[in-house]
Amino acid sequence: MSIHHTQRTDTHHDTATPRWFVPSHHEYTDPPLTDAPPGCHAASGPGGEFTLTASTRSLPRAILTGPVALLWNGMLALPLLMVICTMLTHLHLAPEPVASLALPIPPAITAVMLLFLLPFAGVGLLLATIFFMAAAGSVRLHVRADVATISTGVGPLSLRREFFTPALRSIRIRQAPHAGPGWFSPSIEVATAERTLRFGSGLRADRLEWLCAASRSFLLPNCPSHKAIRRAA
Repeated sequence: MSIHHTQRTDTHHDTATPRWFVPSHHEYTDPPLTDAPPGCHAASGPGGEFTLTASTRSLPRAILTGPVALLWNGMLALPLLMVICTMLTHLHLAPEPVASLALPIPPAITAVMLLFLLPFAGVGLLLATIFFMAAAGSVRLHVRADVATISTGVGPLSLRREFFTPALRSIRIRQAPHAGPGWFSPSIEVATAERTLRFGSGLRADRLEWLCAASRSFLLPNCPSHKAIRRAA
C-alpha cells in the first residue's frame, strides 16, 4: 500500500490567518495537507483511507512535569507498596516474598491507609501521564471505510474511541462549560447522531486548529448530513 505524507518542516509563522484555520461551523476549506504546523501530518492510502496525526510533544511541559512526577511517585512508591503487600497478606493472597514486606498492623488500619493513599496514587498517575504525553504522545484520527478511530496516547498505549462517519453531524473546537482559560481547556468536539466525543485537549493551539480543520475537510464534505446542512445554508 502506498502512503503519501505531507508535512510542513519550516518554523516560520505568517501573521496572516492560516489557510487551514476554520473559525466557525459554516466555513469550509480545502484539505490542509500543505500548510500543517510542525508536529502535524496527514497520510493517505487507497480506498479513501487516511490518518491525521497531531503531536502533543512539548519540551517545556516535559521538563516541568518530569521531575515533579519522578519525585511524587518516588516518595509514594514504597509506602503504597508496603500497604498493598499488607492487605494481600491479610487476605491470604500474598506469596512469601510479598508477605515479608507486610506491616504489623491490623486489617482495619490497613484498609484505611490504602484508601488514604489511593488519591495520591491517582495524582502520581496523572503526572506521569502528562509527562509521557508531553515527551512522546500524539492524537490520531484514522478513517477506514465508514469507521473513524480516535487514538490519544503514546504508541500502543492509547485510548481509542470509534464513531460511524455517515452519522457525523459536526466537527468543531469547543470550550468545556466547566473549564476556564488554560492549556487543557479547548478540545475538538465530534458530534454524531448517537453521541458526542471530545478529544485533543492537550494539543497546542495551532495543532488543535489544524487537526480540527483537517478533520472537517476530509470527513464533512462526504457526509450525507453535512451535505444537507450545506444545502440548507
